[in-house]
Amino acid sequence: MTHEIYDKVKKNIEQFITQEIDRRDDPYLSENQERIIEKFIEEICNESNQKMKSCTEKETEAYRKLIGIDNNGDLQTYKQVCKQLNKHNVRPLIFNANRKLMWAIYREILFEDKVKLIQLEYNYQENKGMIIPEDIEVENLKSIIYFEYEKLREIGINNVSDITNYTIPEITSIINNINIHSRRKHNKEKVANELIKTIHILGFLFNGEEGYQDQIEYFDRLRKIINAEISDNSDEDRNIKKELYHRKELVLYYDRLIKEKELLLRSLDEIDKDISKTKEEIIQKENKIKTRKR
Repeated sequence: MTHEIYDKVKKNIEQFITQEIDRRDDPYLSENQERIIEKFIEEICNESNQKMKSCTEKETEAYRKLIGIDNNGDLQTYKQVCKQLNKHNVRPLIFNANRKLMWAIYREILFEDKVKLIQLEYNYQENKGMIIPEDIEVENLKSIIYFEYEKLREIGINNVSDITNYTIPEITSIINNINIHSRRKHNKEKVANELIKTIHILGFLFNGEEGYQDQIEYFDRLRKIINAEISDNSDEDRNIKKELYHRKELVLYYDRLIKEKELLLRSLDEIDKDISKTKEEIIQKENKIKTRKR
């Protein structure tokens, strides 16, 4: 696909999806319109995938032809698509493709936002946060595993470290077994998949995955650095300490912002912006530490 065709198709998708979102009475869709459009563009224009998310090949083909991928980027009518596919009526195919893709993308951005909240709303304290897996309790994952987190604690799984001690098949089996006895009626298999994906996004590996043992050794070493018990004075250790000290300063600043907000010493909007910015910087700092060569 040339850049010229891509730009035309992109405009078609923006117009098509904007109208679709406007027809729906859903504030979440409206608030995330740009993200949704970008994901639609990615799915529709990625011709290396024969099927778009949750769609059949026939639905994908009809939808892409309507958007103009095979027609120099020119938006097609239903009649034109019918003629190209030699079908009497393509409306059901396109309707289903649009409905399925919208729902799949809706779930995807909802999942992304839940993981983001886990990162942003974590209780930042000195030497805490998303560095050491045992610092993240299963309760902090309840937006992903819902009420199942209580069942996990009953069987001795209290934090991310406990979760990653299991292999992916083992934790999947545990979650599925919990769901059998839970109040959840639908999408039971989704809980385990989203939990596994969340753990990976947070930067941790499961037992049995490549690099897991290196991760264990890395966190053991990081604990010693945090507790100032390490004797090695290598450049790498000094760099990690420097990152940790910088993070500590950010956390202290974050705590001060919270106190200022409580005392109303500054405008709430100004403080909220600083709080959000500082949380992001802390997360970036931790990710930099966590992804350092182990």
